[in-house]
Amino acid sequence: ELSVAGFAEVLPSLPRIAARLVQTQRAVRRAQPHVVVGIDSKGFNLRLLRSLAHRRAAAGRNGIPAAPVLVQYVGPSAWAFGDADARAARLRGGVDELLVLLPFEEALFRRAE
Repeated sequence: ELSVAGFAEVLPSLPRIAARLVQTQRAVRRAQPHVVVGIDSKGFNLRLLRSLAHRRAAAGRNGIPAAPVLVQYVGPSAWAFGDADARAARLRGGVDELLVLLPFEEALFRRAE
């Protein structure tokens, strides 16, 4: 349901994907897990984890329960682009732990911390 590629396939799927994101955010708030692990599907999971991180940042100010530990398994392929460091830096503040697959990815994402 979330696996779409190409502009022509993504565009009509956006309302369904957005609804699934909201549904998932609500489910996490209700369940109050200790850890949320996003596995691959970076377009969806990184948005989810970032929204949970923003909620956590507001927790102390607004009396909202703190968000769980946020983990992403399979980092974005930042290394494949000329602006790899900038792309890697976008994860800052959105995830607590990033589990990478390729040996050289760890150094790239650590530089961006």
